Amino acid sequence: MRRLLLILILTLSFQTLVKADDIRDFQIEGMSIGDSMLEHFDKKKIQKKNLFYYPKSKKYAGISIKKKSLKRYENTQFTFDPKTYKIYSISGKINFPNDINSCLNKKKDVVKEISTLLPSAESYDKESSHRYDKTGQSINYTTYFNLKDKSGGIRIVCVDWREGIKSNNNILLVDKLMISVRHKNYIKFLRKEAY
Repeated sequence: MRRLLLILILTLSFQTLVKADDIRDFQIEGMSIGDSMLEHFDKKKIQKKNLFYYPKSKKYAGISIKKKSLKRYENTQFTFDPKTYKIYSISGKINFPNDINSCLNKKKDVVKEISTLLPSAESYDKESSHRYDKTGQSINYTTYFNLKDKSGGIRIVCVDWREGIKSNNNILLVDKLMISVRHKNYIKFLRKEAY
């Protein structure tokens, strides 16, 4: 099996992506699906962070980590098995404060590049209200790519947060672009167990 590396790169000057065969071939900031969180982060640092869980299951834990060494993203988010620390989803985020149009333009560039690299992947677009905002005024503009080998998928989303909305930690939420690489088991979990 040819094993090439796909590095999802998104900066102010978008970089070229390289083809990959399997969801585990994709990397964000040098980390892949199937890696252990402990390969990249100190266990004490992970345990000090506020983990988040889904409303109906604690099968997977989520964590956001900012590192000074991040090259392409402002923040990374991981979903992992809290018992084994195995990573099932990695996301890179870039903020676009009060600038959803720039976010959507960058998303369009990313989608075009991935479409070229993965012509046999099933893709579709979806516009929906963000679950966190109970008013329904915050919108997700999402494109999904499902890999042909069914090992997982890629999700590219711009979140247009309603003005003034804050997180549970009382932090003002800003519009953002997020690129996620997700294992098939995590995708199934989101659809059937998480909510």
